[in-house]
Amino acid sequence: MLIDEEARRGWKILAEHVNRLDASLKRKYMLDNIGAEEKAALRKLLTENNAEWWDRSPQALKDLLA
Repeated sequence: MLIDEEARRGWKILAEHVNRLDASLKRKYMLDNIGAEEKAALRKLLTENNAEWWDRSPQALKDLLA
């Protein structure tokens, strides 16, 4: 996504948007665009808020958040 803050406009790159949507529909995890703090926050949410969420999470997600 490109953002022109001065003009207050943004544009999506359609190919990137479609590829991310396709990956999400296929239940693929794309966590390469978030930092370590955000990953830690997501892991904390899943483990502390509802342990059942963490238990039901696939091993692939747990490995990415480790």
